[in-house]
Amino acid sequence: MNAYVINILLIMFWAMALLLFNPNKLKKKAFIAIATIQWIFVSGLRNITSGADPDTIEYLRHFNSVKNMPWSKIPVLFYNTYVKGVGKDPGYTVLVKLVQVFTKNYQCYLVIVAIILFSSLAVWVYKNSKMPCFSYILFSTLFYSFFAVTGIRQTIATALVVFIGTELIKKRKFFPFLLICLIAFTIHKSSMCLLPFYFISQKKITRKYILFVLALFPIVAVFRNQFLDLLNFISGYEYEELSTSGAKSFTFFYFVIVIVSLILLRYVRENSKNYKMYYNALFLGMLFIPLVFVNPSLMRVVQYFSVYLMLLVPELIMCVQKKYRNLVYIAIVIVLMIITNIYTSNYSFFWQ
Repeated sequence: MNAYVINILLIMFWAMALLLFNPNKLKKKAFIAIATIQWIFVSGLRNITSGADPDTIEYLRHFNSVKNMPWSKIPVLFYNTYVKGVGKDPGYTVLVKLVQVFTKNYQCYLVIVAIILFSSLAVWVYKNSKMPCFSYILFSTLFYSFFAVTGIRQTIATALVVFIGTELIKKRKFFPFLLICLIAFTIHKSSMCLLPFYFISQKKITRKYILFVLALFPIVAVFRNQFLDLLNFISGYEYEELSTSGAKSFTFFYFVIVIVSLILLRYVRENSKNYKMYYNALFLGMLFIPLVFVNPSLMRVVQYFSVYLMLLVPELIMCVQKKYRNLVYIAIVIVLMIITNIYTSNYSFFWQ
């Protein structure tokens, strides 16, 4: 049994102990705090060989190279990146430099990144999820391999624009959200894909709108190579067509959720004040998925919107009649755990 499955089982244990009987806000906070500590432990104490992303070791090399970099070079990095077009993501170097004021140990740095991610995720789940345990199980199944063990720059950017930015979007605070997007942009340019979401997130979910999105999907699928050129600019990276690409399992799971979400729209609308945000994120993620079949690296863009599944799927489960709800919940969890056990990447702690 791998570390990720054990982590899920522990999360379920704490959920049963704290949330199954007489749940309240204090118990919810306690559960989320424990789940957060667990994920900080798994993510922060990982060996650099964990996961399937070769960039993990590159992050270590970059961390070591920054140790001897003088602060006076930081403005030069920004100038070279945004004026000369040489280099990328100077804000990430600034973050590394700030952390190295306190520690030059790379393992400690990974723990700090994990704290940034999972503390912001904890607040996001607490404020928005009706089923925090299930939200964490979804994260453990669908998103752990990217956010917890590989993509450090986008991990930090997501913490800013999604987990912190969501509250600003809900409260319609555009300029603070714009500021967060600009900061995240210097860490990972793909984060600017969330800026249009500020305006789209409150779009009414009408029948005409749904039909428009569904009609737009095959257009994007057919002209995905042309759309890729546009996304290269938005995300800030040159994605070329690959002979082997796609995320078939994720795509299948995603479209199952799309179908179920459309069937249960009326019930979700009646019970969720944030349903428009969740559905618009769902639609945007769906429209970006065809690009993943040109180059799987475009999952970077899809991830920003797909994380809202952690909030939407619990809303869907809550629509099920109470007498069937636990059965549906258990069935989905079993499927997710099987998927996790089959498709998880290698993992080991730093001392192993």
